[in-house]
Amino acid sequence: MKISKLVAAVALPAALLVAVSSGAQPSSGAQPSPGAQPSPGAQPSPGAQPSSEAQPSSEAQPSSEAQPSSGDVATTDATLASQFGRGAEEVAARLNDLERSLVDATVVEELEAAVEAQTRRTAKHWHETSRRLARNVRTTALDSLTTSWVALHSELDAIDARIGARVRRRDGEIASLAALHDSWTRALATARDASAPVTVLDRMQGTIDAIDRMRPRLEQRRARLLVLQSGISRAYQHNADAMARIEDARSEVLARMLTAEEPSLWRAATSADDTTWNEAAFAADLADKIDAVGRYVASYRGRLSACVGIVLVLFALLRWTGRRLETVAADGDGTRPPVTFRTPLASAVLVGLLVTVPLRPSPPYEFKQAMLLSLLAASMFVFRPIVSSRVWRALCAACALFAFTVLTQLLEPAPRVEQVLLVLTMGAMAALLLWGARQAAADGDAALMRTAVHALAFVLALGCVVSASAAAFGFLDLADMLGIGLLLALWLSVGLLAVRVAVDDLLAVALAHGPVSRLRTVRRRRSTIERGLRGAIDVFILGMWAWLVLGRFQVRDPLLDALGGMLDTTLRAGGLALPVGQVLAFVVVLAGGFLASKGLVVLLEDDVFSRMTLPRGVPYALSTLTRYALLLAVFLLALAALGLDLTRITVLVSALGLGLGFGLQQIMNNFVSGLILLFERPVQVGDLIQMGALPDADVLRIGIRSSTLRTSQGAEVIVPNSKMIEENVTNWTLSDRRRRCELDLGVAADDDVGRVMQTLVEVARRHPRVVAAPGPEALLVRLGRKSNHYQLRFWTDSSGWARVRSDLAVELHRSLRGVRMMDPSAPTPAAKQGV
Repeated sequence: MKISKLVAAVALPAALLVAVSSGAQPSSGAQPSPGAQPSPGAQPSPGAQPSSEAQPSSEAQPSSEAQPSSGDVATTDATLASQFGRGAEEVAARLNDLERSLVDATVVEELEAAVEAQTRRTAKHWHETSRRLARNVRTTALDSLTTSWVALHSELDAIDARIGARVRRRDGEIASLAALHDSWTRALATARDASAPVTVLDRMQGTIDAIDRMRPRLEQRRARLLVLQSGISRAYQHNADAMARIEDARSEVLARMLTAEEPSLWRAATSADDTTWNEAAFAADLADKIDAVGRYVASYRGRLSACVGIVLVLFALLRWTGRRLETVAADGDGTRPPVTFRTPLASAVLVGLLVTVPLRPSPPYEFKQAMLLSLLAASMFVFRPIVSSRVWRALCAACALFAFTVLTQLLEPAPRVEQVLLVLTMGAMAALLLWGARQAAADGDAALMRTAVHALAFVLALGCVVSASAAAFGFLDLADMLGIGLLLALWLSVGLLAVRVAVDDLLAVALAHGPVSRLRTVRRRRSTIERGLRGAIDVFILGMWAWLVLGRFQVRDPLLDALGGMLDTTLRAGGLALPVGQVLAFVVVLAGGFLASKGLVVLLEDDVFSRMTLPRGVPYALSTLTRYALLLAVFLLALAALGLDLTRITVLVSALGLGLGFGLQQIMNNFVSGLILLFERPVQVGDLIQMGALPDADVLRIGIRSSTLRTSQGAEVIVPNSKMIEENVTNWTLSDRRRRCELDLGVAADDDVGRVMQTLVEVARRHPRVVAAPGPEALLVRLGRKSNHYQLRFWTDSSGWARVRSDLAVELHRSLRGVRMMDPSAPTPAAKQGV
């Protein structure tokens, strides 16, 4: 029994060492400093695995009477020393790895410096926010404060992620050491009970002491990181408090919207602060805004560089494409390239600003305003070639006026100065809108367009007049909300319309000359694809415009809350309860999946199957089966989006199965028959068949329930699929499209029979639609007193075999013009077709 206990004492720490070491790998997010050696983890060497001798089995258990000999005891002592030696070496290697991982003091110091700097920045920004909120700030200032605190929150998230990764790494290492300590402690107790050699016991105790010495160092480093997390948590709390105060201030702005903050413009100011330029406050605000933009640029330097690179690449591509289009136009009809390729830099800026939005997360308000001004400047260059010079000058003047308004809003002037500027800018913008609308309507051709331009300009001008009047009477919050909001809506419309023009030109040129133009689907359905993509682009741009404008007027969040409440409304039908949102998701998934499956099947038919060598009918069968499979997958996805639990409608499913067995038996029969037609392919799309009393008809479609045939008279016949399986069907084109035709004619009896038969064969051979093998054959079918009756048999692979027979009859009439033909009143073979 002592031997088995000793063997168990050896196996236990080795096995636990392997398990704990493999499970205590450091987190991937916790990267050591450049000067520290990475900790690879405790990967057990082959020597640390419990050997076959160390596994106690039922056969190897000694009985209570069996006593080990002195040689066995010596062997066991050697084995114990070897096993515990390897285990101790593994633990020592693991502790060395932990020792190297602690050489990251530089990284921890960098994190401490970052947390300290972020704490100071948060405190400073809190003081600045409190100072600005003490005044009657406008919505623009509140938006600026909101974006600055959002940017600070993003920076806190980045630092907190780095600290959290290292904390998780230290937690794993401490847990690993605790598991090792417990396993070696139990192994030491077991070894003592088994009277293990003193050298083994000392080695085990030394290993436990080494583990105990390492653990406090790890806990100290972890405590240091936890202190940093505590500092980040306090910064988060300041951030949350600041956002709450900003929202309170926003609510106050909305509450005092109909309250005059300042006296009327024609009255004297009530306070010197209303007209005095506070240079210190202006300098502090400007420094804070510059600091916010600078920190954002520094934090996202790589992404912003990628944005600039994307714009430059787009510029190079547009310029190169424009030159190619000019070359093609010079060699062709002389049509100039689209405006996007005549203004490559402006178009590249427009498209680049749109596609790089994900690379600019949570930008400061000032940065967003700079991007908006860049969008407007690029829009002016895009509109220059497509509008008249007078309209373009009006647009440039309005754009400059809007830029001046944005600049004054960012600088936050004194209330009296702001009042005067609002009256002047809103009045000037109203005049420009009315004048520009008149010029645009005069240049337009469509009456509907002139009416729409007049109506839109009148509404916007009326809003500007109301804003100017509100500012004149002292309602600055109302004037700021209405006037600046209308200007933003107007210039977002202008900028996004210019983006729409650029994207439309890119789409048209890509479909006409790009790599996708090589696809047969694009060549055949280019107009349809272009209309669909333009519709999707219009919906996207309109949604973006609505999102931004509704957010500016502070109605986006309430609208989203109302929409969320409506989607959460539950529809009940008996015991089935479904939220409206899930029902809407079901419809959207079903409709989108149907359109996607249809487009995929068209792409397979036009560009995949058409380029492959497949037997006739196989492409149609594959595309049909693909469509069925896609529709089934879409239906299952729609059910998943609906959140329908099929176990709750077992009775309905059972009733459906019963209905399929009885009421829908014929429909299922036709469905299975359609699958047989697609797999076995006795009848294929394009075949010419005869079935029952139905004359020759072409197969147009093999559907789920029925097939569509078109007769030679043009009638479309709907035939159930089961009929085509159960009844006799004559397929003239199953293996190939060859068909034998007979042409009967009569020639005077005294004419040379050999010459007539030779003429029949030669005329048939000259016809291009008569196949050479088997060749045409002329037969003398009956001798008469006045005329001999002949029959010309020939093979053709043309579907218009009747036209071929008619052409041969006409040609034979010309060739046998000198021969007396058969009297029309003469009898002919009843079973043959005549001319």
